[in-house]
Amino acid sequence: MLELCQGGTLQEPGRHLWTTSDVDYAAGYALLHEGDVWALTVNLRDRDILDLTGCGLDATAVAVTLTNVGLPAFSLEEDAQHPQSVLRRVSDEAIRAAGYRAVRLCEWIDWGHGVVPCVRHAASVCLVDLRAIVHREVRPLPPWNVHLLDRSLA
Repeated sequence: MLELCQGGTLQEPGRHLWTTSDVDYAAGYALLHEGDVWALTVNLRDRDILDLTGCGLDATAVAVTLTNVGLPAFSLEEDAQHPQSVLRRVSDEAIRAAGYRAVRLCEWIDWGHGVVPCVRHAASVCLVDLRAIVHREVRPLPPWNVHLLDRSLA
C-alpha cells in the first residue's frame, strides 16, 4: 500500500506518523512539503485501530468519539473540517494506553491554497506505535502534477 508520512520522516518521526492509501493525496502532500512518498507495510489488526472515519470531517464528532473511548479531547472553532487538529492534541501515550496503535480519520487539504479550486479528501491513519511498521521503501512521485486537475506537468 502506498502511504504518505507526515509529521516527520521515518528517520526522525514527529510526534506521530500520518499515512494515507490515496496515491494522489500522498503525492500531492509530498510535492507541497518537498517530502518523500513511502510504501509502508504495517502489522495492525482491526482492534488495534480506532476508526473515526464515520465522523467524516466533523471535528466536534471526532472530539466526542475520542472522549467516549476515554481520551479527553475537545474541538475549537478553527478546527472546523480539520479533525486531525483535534487528534493532534491527544497524546500518543494516552492513545496507546487506551489500547490502540493507530487512529483512522478523514481529512482534507486545499492543494491550490485558494488559487486553484482543487480540494482533496482522504482517509488517513495516525500511527502512534511505529513498531507497527515492518517494511518501508521510498516510492517515486508520479510523472504529473497532482495539484492540477488535468494532471499536466506544468
